[in-house]
Amino acid sequence: MASDHRSLYRAHRPQTFADVVGQRHITETLSHAVAADRAHHAYLFTGPRGTGKTSTARILAKALNCADGPTATPCGVCQPCADIAQGAHVDVVEIDAASHGGVDDVRDLRDRVALAPAQARTKVYIVDECHMLSTAGWNAFLRTVEEPPGHVLFVFATTEPHKVLDTITSRTQRFDFRRVNTATLAAHVDEIAAVESLTLDPVARDLVVRAGDGSVRDTLSVLDQVRAFVGDDIGGEAVAEVLGTVGADELAELAEGIAAGDVAGLCALVGRLADAGVDLRQLAGDAVEHLRRLLLLRAAPDTDLLELGADTTAQLRRQASGMATAELLRATELLAEAQAAMRRGNIRLPLEIALIKAAQPESAGDPGALAARVERLERGEADAGRRVAGDTA
Repeated sequence: MASDHRSLYRAHRPQTFADVVGQRHITETLSHAVAADRAHHAYLFTGPRGTGKTSTARILAKALNCADGPTATPCGVCQPCADIAQGAHVDVVEIDAASHGGVDDVRDLRDRVALAPAQARTKVYIVDECHMLSTAGWNAFLRTVEEPPGHVLFVFATTEPHKVLDTITSRTQRFDFRRVNTATLAAHVDEIAAVESLTLDPVARDLVVRAGDGSVRDTLSVLDQVRAFVGDDIGGEAVAEVLGTVGADELAELAEGIAAGDVAGLCALVGRLADAGVDLRQLAGDAVEHLRRLLLLRAAPDTDLLELGADTTAQLRRQASGMATAELLRATELLAEAQAAMRRGNIRLPLEIALIKAAQPESAGDPGALAARVERLERGEADAGRRVAGDTA
């Protein structure tokens, strides 16, 4: 029997401008343009993958062709809205320029543009990955984009706007879609989890959001992948196992090992994770990100630069309090350098050397090592003073 399961990002694809996550600067502008009947004839949507470019183009098509429209709030239930949502409307044409980007494809499209809409109020052409159009294809498009028929609107979408000809860019209204910030994505994941009856602990959610890297589609794809593995009750360890990322406990152990100068413990940690099948390049990347977070919390404690959940932030603050700023800065730099070295040859050695240098600043003579060593000595003296004061009391 065929399954009716749909992936989360398809099941929860935005259907109105208000549903689009993290792109308010774009959706409000388009809403006002539709409401005032001032939609431009050609738009260029740029930005990272999975941030809502194609979904917003479809919503714009619905707004223009809704039975109640043109309207900034398409009903979603009339025949035009339903057909557009299903990708089945004859007058809303989606073109993948990666496979239909030649001059002959564009000439064929140009010839069809002149035809009046069969059903819709406005014929909409959505050209995805438009940077893949050939130069000859763009040139064939130029006059059509410059002076299209009144019943036609173009939406060009691309992840690489620098490859779009300037002559085309100058004839469109450009909207830059941004990576969605961590807090907004986390809130969106919580909403999806509630709708889907998923139990998601804060650590698991943060790992899913981090893996999504600002892309709503990628974030929901990761959540789908984890759900398929562990079911509806999702914990941090399960997410780390599925994604191949390093767990929060191991990253905390790594940071504490650096702070304590525990070279043996750090090397044992690397060995243990390697034996467990963890990609050491992934370990280095996760360690750099973890130390970066600690560094920001240590250097700018009164700002909310990380946009993490309250529980996660509190745990990181406790870790950051045990390390000095210079110590964290040097450790982050060393591991970032190790990351680059690991791509070129030996994987394990650069990581171990970086951890040893970070844990034992006295083993190197660079200014960063000296600063880390001084701060470590000062911290040790302060801790000793507090112990003496406690004994005296």
